[in-house]
Amino acid sequence: MVIGGIAIALISFGIATDVALWLSLALLVLILLVSYLVYQQHRRITSQPKKYSYFRVRGEVKLADWIARIVSTKAPREWTEYQDWLHDLLLNRRQLLEKGESRLRVTALTYWRLMGFCITVSAIKLKRLAVSHRRRL
Repeated sequence: MVIGGIAIALISFGIATDVALWLSLALLVLILLVSYLVYQQHRRITSQPKKYSYFRVRGEVKLADWIARIVSTKAPREWTEYQDWLHDLLLNRRQLLEKGESRLRVTALTYWRLMGFCITVSAIKLKRLAVSHRRRL
């Protein structure tokens, strides 16, 4: 379903059907790969023992920092446009924790929003790539 949706979106940009299908398949594989790497990174971050637990930064904050470093180096144009979104996401996390929300609920919500951030930036980068490829043709 995801491959078809992405392919339809790319076809609407004027890309050939077979190219759109292969690009959507490649994007889906990329999303799955990035999701797996993010999960592994999270496991590595949270499994490290900390000497002072009261200084411990939560896994989702470290993940957000890692995403920010990757996006700022690999996609600086998108970073300038969307860094406020990432800042607001972490600010909302802190506000929810201060209100007394369940840490598990806040963590799950933060990871969900971080995943949405990554997918949005990836989709915008793919759209710009498709448009630049279309202009070259």
